[in-house]
Amino acid sequence: MMKKAVCYARFSSSKQREESITIQLEKIMEYCRIHNLEVVGQYIDEAQSGTNDRRTDFQRMIKDAEAREWDYIVVYKMDRFSRSVSDALHYQKILQGYGVKILSIIEDFDNETPEGGFFNLITMGMSQLYVQNLRRSVMAGLRQNAKKGIATGGIPPLGYDYNDQMVLVPNPSEAETIRIIFGMAADGHSYAEIARRLEAEGRKTKLGGKFVANFNEILKNRKYIGEYVYNRSIPKNRDGKRNHHQNKAEFEIIRIPNAHPALIDQETFIRVQEILRRRVRDRKSVV
Repeated sequence: MMKKAVCYARFSSSKQREESITIQLEKIMEYCRIHNLEVVGQYIDEAQSGTNDRRTDFQRMIKDAEAREWDYIVVYKMDRFSRSVSDALHYQKILQGYGVKILSIIEDFDNETPEGGFFNLITMGMSQLYVQNLRRSVMAGLRQNAKKGIATGGIPPLGYDYNDQMVLVPNPSEAETIRIIFGMAADGHSYAEIARRLEAEGRKTKLGGKFVANFNEILKNRKYIGEYVYNRSIPKNRDGKRNHHQNKAEFEIIRIPNAHPALIDQETFIRVQEILRRRVRDRKSVV
């Protein structure tokens, strides 16, 4: 009886094109034809990293394997299945319990032998090492840029634009909006009052929208006193979400004073922070 197999293909980022999925599938189909395997399904993850297991079709494939309706998962290379040794071994063990084996076209090792299993483990380890070294190099470059005040990407905050060197420079019209927000906050005006004035003057957000009555993020942003802050956010959780209320330890955070022109003086910024803290204390005392 012909053995049954499913295909798994993945590409990780915009640096790889969707066509790579087509190439992977073509090679997998050819492999299955030569080895007399009946292909009964395909699982495809586009623009998803293999360094973690948070992949939609990957998880669907693992769940479907429990039904024991096919015998093999065929991949072009093992790094398409996973770039994490621990994840790869974890899911291989689960699949073994379902009677499902992983076949790699490029690393055609016989995992039934000690030698095959050893070389397969080395291949996965090299793939993981490559990703970790690449990540370390990228982070080193980002840190060097941050120390020079060079932005590492994203939309500049309201009040600023990027120059040719990706350093923040004031946007005159937006900078005046920032000064109004801080000035009114320092004078004790409510967020609703600030929003009404901005709307009356026809001022817009960075993306061209109307201001809502919540200016916490703007009023706490130290970029407005010329300070560049980098590597502050906690990495995303396993569910892919980032907790914006938690920061890394202070010793891990890069802070560069006078990295770009300030829009707000230190005295005003400090006064606003004290007002914000007092409002929080007052709300807690009411509760």
